[in-house]
Amino acid sequence: MWKNIFYQLNAFRLVQFIWDNLLSVIIGKLGTGKTLLLTYLLQTMKLLTDEIYSNYPLEDDKVKVLTFKNLDFTDRV
Repeated sequence: MWKNIFYQLNAFRLVQFIWDNLLSVIIGKLGTGKTLLLTYLLQTMKLLTDEIYSNYPLEDDKVKVLTFKNLDFTDRV
């Protein structure tokens, strides 16, 4: 039980850090849990306030993975 409380407290500290530093970057290799972390942080922040502005979907459970192959570079200026 204490281990679970410890993990929740650390997660709350991470949410608080990202909340205080609005411009944050989460980097890592494919499959390291960046999307899972972002989903958890957004859902936790959504409990704290109703005013969250993000281009990351909060309602959809499906996760889409895009790579540079999905981008269209044919219309260069």
